Amino acid sequence: MIEPNDAATANTHDEGATIRRRTMLAGAAWAVPAVALTAASPAFAASGTRVTITQAPAETPSCQGTKSSLVAHVDASQNVGQVVQFSLPSGWRWATGSGSYLTDSSGNATVPAGDIVVGKTVGTVTATISGVTAAVDLDVAGVGALATDSSSVPFPSGANSEILRVRANMSGVVVVRTNGDIWSWYDNSTTTDESWVQVGTGASTAPQAATYVWSQNTKAALWVKSGALQLGSSAVTFPSGGNSGFARVASCNSIAMAVKTNGEVWGWQEGGSWSQLDTGVADDLDQIAPVWDARSGNMFYWLKNGVIYSSAGGAITMGSGQNSGVARLSVAWMRDGYDTNLVAVKANGDAWVYARSQGWRSSATGAATGGEQSCPADTGSGGGTALVIRSGQLAKYGSAGNVGMASGESNSDFYRVATTWQYNVAVKRDGTMFGTYPVSGNNRSFTKIASGTATGATQRGVSVAAAPGGGNRRRGFWITTASC
Repeated sequence: MIEPNDAATANTHDEGATIRRRTMLAGAAWAVPAVALTAASPAFAASGTRVTITQAPAETPSCQGTKSSLVAHVDASQNVGQVVQFSLPSGWRWATGSGSYLTDSSGNATVPAGDIVVGKTVGTVTATISGVTAAVDLDVAGVGALATDSSSVPFPSGANSEILRVRANMSGVVVVRTNGDIWSWYDNSTTTDESWVQVGTGASTAPQAATYVWSQNTKAALWVKSGALQLGSSAVTFPSGGNSGFARVASCNSIAMAVKTNGEVWGWQEGGSWSQLDTGVADDLDQIAPVWDARSGNMFYWLKNGVIYSSAGGAITMGSGQNSGVARLSVAWMRDGYDTNLVAVKANGDAWVYARSQGWRSSATGAATGGEQSCPADTGSGGGTALVIRSGQLAKYGSAGNVGMASGESNSDFYRVATTWQYNVAVKRDGTMFGTYPVSGNNRSFTKIASGTATGATQRGVSVAAAPGGGNRRRGFWITTASC
């Protein structure tokens, strides 16, 4: 394990509104984005009746009522005053009624905010009329206690409840509670662990609104408070004085990026000040990706209208005419000597991966396009690849066959992934979490770490640091969702 700036030792807004279609094929979750799924038996198909989900609630904290409406639109010769029956997954419930809603003069059946009380993990809600059904996944952000597989770094017991966000970058971890309290910790590579420190209050509780900057001279949480960027316990000073309107942040070792709700994107690296890179960037998950590389130079990447831009100047070249329709970017420093990997997933499910030593390479098709559903993955040597979720299965190089699972474990029903350095974690829809880091040597099989974990965005991570006796020390962090 090396310090990111030590060249001498280099050789040793809320994604919940996204609507997805999902059907069950041999128990696998179909994760290709679409406006809705419509299915009908032959007896009803001829009637011309169609139902689509046109609006879905944003991510909802576990065990709480939805914060916005769910709307199903009916197309039929008579679509006014018709009954649409909504059905909930196991563990969810109706605050009132049993899920029957009438269409209005526009053919819309609306489930008001708060009528659906969600369960502990992501769930599929269906809308049915005349034998025709549409389905949509509703994201759930699990709320509970911070858990770790390292007994030496327990979270302070007096504050270990109502945890909503967890994010890791190299040796550092940040935690945000539902009340906006933010805490941080880092592995100092000694036999005596650092203690968790409360950095501040009033932190944004949105996903990807807090991260950790980890370098030789700066080890601190980077986070958003009422739209203003904070580094550690202090507000960031901007050359223009315009520290406002920020929504999401990202980091890779010792460099960082931030995006505003108005589309401005900014970058920072140690020893310099924050500088504006561009405008027109969406306030969404996985839109910015700082690439730290001590050999070829640091680089900032971002998405703008589906095109990848870099701080080197303008749109990048990805394959032959492939730099369009890109939905997500994710980044991680890999193991093969200062070769940070960048993964891009297009709206059509094509996944590409970039490493300085390899350039851009096509990695997969059919990848899920939601936030935190793809990330770099280590392959042992020669750069990495993209770890994606494809029809509910984890896949590398576009194939689930390239992902090792521990004995007796099934590669199915996965929903989120995350990475730090070369170690990946992944969570299934039921909250079962797996990771590659508990194993040793070159065995990269996914091993079960925990059950009952949160399935929302920015709710898990792995810290990596040099171990005192040599090698690396990996520690996992996640939220164990409280019962409803």
